[in-house]
Amino acid sequence: MRIGYIIPYFHPFKDGLENNCLYLASELAKQHEVHVFTSDRRGDDILNERYEYYNGIHIHRYPTLFRYKYYFFYNKGMLSDVLRHNLDILHFHNIGHPQWDIILLATRLFKKTKCINTPHGNFFASIEKSFFGKILKTIYRLWEFPFNRLYHAGIQVNQLQSKWLLSFGFRKKIFYVPDGMPADRFRTIDNSDFVKKYGLKNKIVICNLGRLLQYKGLDQIIKVLPDILQKYPDTVFLSMGPDRGDLHRLKNLAKELGVEKNVVFVGEVSEDDKLRGLDASTIFVFPSQPGTEFFGIGMLEGMARGVVPIATRQEGPNFLLKDGKNGMLFNHGNLQELKEKLLFMIGCSGFLESARQENFRLAKSFINEKIAGQLEDVYKNILRRNTNL
Repeated sequence: MRIGYIIPYFHPFKDGLENNCLYLASELAKQHEVHVFTSDRRGDDILNERYEYYNGIHIHRYPTLFRYKYYFFYNKGMLSDVLRHNLDILHFHNIGHPQWDIILLATRLFKKTKCINTPHGNFFASIEKSFFGKILKTIYRLWEFPFNRLYHAGIQVNQLQSKWLLSFGFRKKIFYVPDGMPADRFRTIDNSDFVKKYGLKNKIVICNLGRLLQYKGLDQIIKVLPDILQKYPDTVFLSMGPDRGDLHRLKNLAKELGVEKNVVFVGEVSEDDKLRGLDASTIFVFPSQPGTEFFGIGMLEGMARGVVPIATRQEGPNFLLKDGKNGMLFNHGNLQELKEKLLFMIGCSGFLESARQENFRLAKSFINEKIAGQLEDVYKNILRRNTNL
């Protein structure tokens, strides 16, 4: 098969979506011709190589003529290049990008390529509670609906998505292919130097793995930390992930609350240090704003390393966690609930051990090497369909 991926950012840029697509594309490239169409820049970081052959993947990068936040942008030359490659499968990642809609329409008009979309996030999550946000969401859904009808299939990364995918125009051909992680997330690694470097020895470590953005809700962890420290003074909050604009606010908050010595921001970490940090941790807090997390790869990686999650109630955590069995759920913004559940988890070694064992078994089912086979089966299924929807 000739497979194309369309994604806003890709290797060497690293976040959950980028990493997951890289792993899957690398696996598929072992047997198929895989092309990735993406931007040549993220923020001020501009890549010189417009074409790169990496891990068996043909990566095509295009200059961004303009960009407004995450969804609104235009990459010069991407449309014509996608059409030129005569792909069997064109796999879009995320909905809500007007440029994706243009490429989708042109592909359906001029090519026999089968088009698939995997939504990974909710464009309206941060604004839909406001009056203006509700109006904008209604207008934008009406705009997106006919375009989403053009896809030959949609892919849900958790089994709770199909209802809203249908409401956004996807037809009943919705497949389940979860996000995942590489098998090497289970390997053994020594973390003694990491523990020493960040002063984590004999500490109760609460961690988070991900970008520092306001909607990620890390301020909630810092706000309950003073009460946690009253009972467990050796507690540390370890944040692993690049700053995307929220680090200054979080540091100031920690200082205001007098807990700056118990908060460690290590920034973006290597894959090895990620594992070392997770191995040093007891609890993984995933406190993002509702509607923003459809899966939770970072949380899954923590589960694979024996870190027990507590997360906000929303699609991804609701899918991966059973409250009180392999982790806990809380309502975003409910600091009392977060504090009480953290105190319970820290003080209940029996619960933590039981949850670790359950999570280790669960995490084993989300290995990318296996998931790539599921995705390949979806592609083959779609190609067998002769109807030109």
